[in-house]
Amino acid sequence: MLFLVKLFPEITIKTRTVRWRLICKLRKNIRSVLSEFDPAVSAAGKWDNLEIQTSTDDPAVIAQISESLTCTSGIAKFMQVEKYPRTDLDAMLGLALEYYREKLVGKDLRRPLQAQRQAYFQIYRCGASFRYRAYRLY
Repeated sequence: MLFLVKLFPEITIKTRTVRWRLICKLRKNIRSVLSEFDPAVSAAGKWDNLEIQTSTDDPAVIAQISESLTCTSGIAKFMQVEKYPRTDLDAMLGLALEYYREKLVGKDLRRPLQAQRQAYFQIYRCGASFRYRAYRLY
């Protein structure tokens, strides 16, 4: 099982040497905390995220690991992910469809251009702070 850990923002804004020292300390802390659940746990990563690899697939152990990561300081958020090899775009689309097929049934993914323009201009009139949010909605 693979966990992707995003670091606390205060760690990422430090200088290179301080950030490296804090990330090394966080990796060591994560390994020591999670070694009681899985002795073969490994933590790797450098800049603003860590990859935590565990050798177990037991849901009870995964839940305990998730709970421990929640209580670890220096971690802003984490996600349980699956890693796939990089292939062509069609293979990535197939993996995405396999995961999201049930969620997309009955939804129209095409949005009329006039409705997009209307939503953009309504949000644009409200202020510049909403403009980014408008792009994220599409």
